[in-house]
Amino acid sequence: MYWGTMVLGAFKYLQDAQLGASDYRIFFYLCESMAFRDNIASVKQKMISEDLRMDKSNVSKSIAKLKELQFIVKTRNGFMINPHLFYVRFGERVHLRGF
Repeated sequence: MYWGTMVLGAFKYLQDAQLGASDYRIFFYLCESMAFRDNIASVKQKMISEDLRMDKSNVSKSIAKLKELQFIVKTRNGFMINPHLFYVRFGERVHLRGF
């Protein structure tokens, strides 16, 4: 079983970053696409543009903003999500009270 978590401090960071709707869409797309072992989403900007039905120039602007704010970094095969914001674990059960 895999589970993902956002670091609590990330919520304040997300709130204060002044991201637009496109920036959030791309960031969450990358989070959803990332490999669990290394936080890397092996996607190209063209694929993001096609999957989200967004103009390539808008994708490029959002990617630049996300990199500038250190939400992501460019890798050889895509983008790595900052593990201080979001990470995924395998095999541990999460027990939630009241659920």
